[in-house]
Amino acid sequence: MLDECLATLAQSTGTVCVALLDFDHFKQINDQHGHDAGDLALQHLATLSHDFLLPTDTLARWGGEEFLAILPDALTSDAATRINLLRQAVKDSQIEHNGRILPISLSIGLTMATPEDVSSRDELIARSDEAMYAAKEAGRNCLKML
Repeated sequence: MLDECLATLAQSTGTVCVALLDFDHFKQINDQHGHDAGDLALQHLATLSHDFLLPTDTLARWGGEEFLAILPDALTSDAATRINLLRQAVKDSQIEHNGRILPISLSIGLTMATPEDVSSRDELIARSDEAMYAAKEAGRNCLKML
């Protein structure tokens, strides 16, 4: 999907935003509550995403506790609003597992490419990853843009 967006972007006047979403302290959830609890958190994010992302947006598991969001034809401000609303919904929601409420939050890195700045797939992901680590360093449960 991202490769298609970049190919289209090279011949257009649009944009594409890419975000990496990483669960904060996910290892602790798995270690303290088991992998079923971790799976529940992952499923919860996927379910909530339908309320905040557009039908043209894509959210895919990137690995472990990371998700990659691709938001074609979105300005950074629009993408940040949608992704931040999703982040807040995750933080405000309650996941119950074996009678215990699990606190969950996301650290998110967001970047945008334009036709003038058509970056490679790897470069866009690296930029969003760098921004996501900046979110973690800023205290977690936030969105940083690069």
